[in-house]
Amino acid sequence: MITIHMILHAHLDPIWLWPWQAGLDEALATCRSACDRLDNNPDAIFTQGEAWVYQQVEMHDPELFARIRGHVDAGRWEITGGWWIQPDCNAPGGVGFEKQIACGKNYFLDRFGQFPEVAFNADSFGHAATLPGYMAAAGQKYYIMMRPQEHEMTLPSRLFRWRGYADSPEIATFRIARSYNASRIEEDHVRAAASDLPDGIQHTMCFGGIGDHGGGPSEALIADIRDQANAFEGLRLQFSSPSRFFAAVAADLHRVPQVTGELQFHAIGCYTVHRPIKLGVKRGEQALEQAETALRADPKPPANATSDLEEHWRTVAFMQFHDTLGGTCLPSAYRQVDAHLGAVLAFADKAMHGSLRRQLTALPDDPRQRLVFFNASDQMFNDWVEAEPWMGMRGCPETFSLLDENDAPVPFQLLHPEAIVRMGWPGRILLRLQAEPGQLRVLRINEQASTSTMTTASTLEGGPGWAANSCLHADLSKGIRAEKLALQMPQLSLLDDCTDTWSHGISRYTGETHASACWNAPATTSGMARLAPRSS
Repeated sequence: MITIHMILHAHLDPIWLWPWQAGLDEALATCRSACDRLDNNPDAIFTQGEAWVYQQVEMHDPELFARIRGHVDAGRWEITGGWWIQPDCNAPGGVGFEKQIACGKNYFLDRFGQFPEVAFNADSFGHAATLPGYMAAAGQKYYIMMRPQEHEMTLPSRLFRWRGYADSPEIATFRIARSYNASRIEEDHVRAAASDLPDGIQHTMCFGGIGDHGGGPSEALIADIRDQANAFEGLRLQFSSPSRFFAAVAADLHRVPQVTGELQFHAIGCYTVHRPIKLGVKRGEQALEQAETALRADPKPPANATSDLEEHWRTVAFMQFHDTLGGTCLPSAYRQVDAHLGAVLAFADKAMHGSLRRQLTALPDDPRQRLVFFNASDQMFNDWVEAEPWMGMRGCPETFSLLDENDAPVPFQLLHPEAIVRMGWPGRILLRLQAEPGQLRVLRINEQASTSTMTTASTLEGGPGWAANSCLHADLSKGIRAEKLALQMPQLSLLDDCTDTWSHGISRYTGETHASACWNAPATTSGMARLAPRSS
């Protein structure tokens, strides 16, 4: 006899074929409906995960939030997943994943005094190898996913021990059969959940409830489970929850198969769809990480800096939602997404520059004009930087130099200023800078230099198929070389794409190439090289 743990839940897409405001409505309506179902059916159990959903209820319907809290305390409403939202599980950066989990964990610990051991990303399009490490670090032991499904990736069983790398932590993982949605009980859906179980495992999960645009379990579905508890030979249906399922199999987990590596592939096409959202989320993650670094170095950070930072991390975590970050939502919905991410960048910009100015108050007086650079990251910086210092509306001296903290000269190159109108000297400066993580670098302009450390643009050379100066060498047959960096020339090809937004049903483009770009020989105009493709 196999026990089918019937999981009543609601999959909520806060942004997809609707804007976020409709997602807010679906969250409120679904939670209200779920409370009503639990009030009417004392034997039923409901499961809901994302912290964002709970926060919206708390903000907009406190009485409903109190009802949820009562069902949680009674053990009839289970908090699972625990992350801020169900994100895309490939595209966020490492810090982005950590913040996604931390935002949810902080919320649930503060509001409910608990954080679930079961992580839950049923609809995400694939799962990076780094995830088991992030989950284990947050105290989570179990994971529920669905994609890639059976036709997309062969796994040894429905329940397995997943580790991303040979030496990474193991997370007991369950793959949902067929669908996370079900409005009524059908035998083939239930039997699919009982398939592919490891030897000796007599428990499985089957998910029910109306989802995507919310809804959750209906009275009819609850009645089906009750009425058909023993209707299918060899199967016994019971109301349950993810934690109850994993508790039932905990003693046998050492016997289930082990899987190492990523869980891929599903909907690979969405990773090339709507580039602005990919850039927006990545910029948001990086900007907030830099703002954190700057605020840690701030001698007098604003009183609300920590709470403001947390709120903007929640915004980025919300935009990591798998359909949003995947680029598969309505175009009109992205106008609001872009606006919210713009607010994140504006906050980070003000936080970083405000913190830097407060740091500068501790610098001693200096008779020379200074250029100050701050490495607001956890990595060594060693790259080119540009700056336009303001030295007044007067002519540029014939010689001047840049000095570092030890009065050593710093080589630089003068560039044309960004503005057409020249208001002062020297214009734009290009220099190579190195800075340790969190380091403040202070350079000074020495107008009394007897010799200049300025450099001029090197002479451009070219020939059939190549162009070069002292920094770059571009060869149409070999690519572009710059110091230790080597780049291949891009290959531009035109292929048919008859799939949908997600590229369901394919894993690569194998059809006929209709056209490919060829490259002209490099042309020089006013000392600049130009490499341009031409049609074949």
